Amino acid sequence: MYKEVLQWLLPLARRGGWEATLYRQLPVLAWPEAVGEKLASLAKPLYVEGRTLHLQVANHVVATELRLVEQKLLERLSQALPSSRIRRLRFHVRPEPPTP
Repeated sequence: MYKEVLQWLLPLARRGGWEATLYRQLPVLAWPEAVGEKLASLAKPLYVEGRTLHLQVANHVVATELRLVEQKLLERLSQALPSSRIRRLRFHVRPEPPTP
């Protein structure tokens, strides 16, 4: 799916001079495809900083469990996006606001 998004986003990024930024942030787009829908719903990608992908999780329990499988998640991301330079995941606990 991220490839389809990239197809229409890349020309816009080129025109705006943001192509390098777009490529750096590609792991954000590739995350759901790399880890699957269920896991992507638990850890939502926020942004890439250096070689770290920052993710939002709902609570500390989810963050702890995902830290235990961090290497496996990084491997999946690398398989889905071979150009990925991500070497670390950082989890930010930010509970979702309740739906009315």
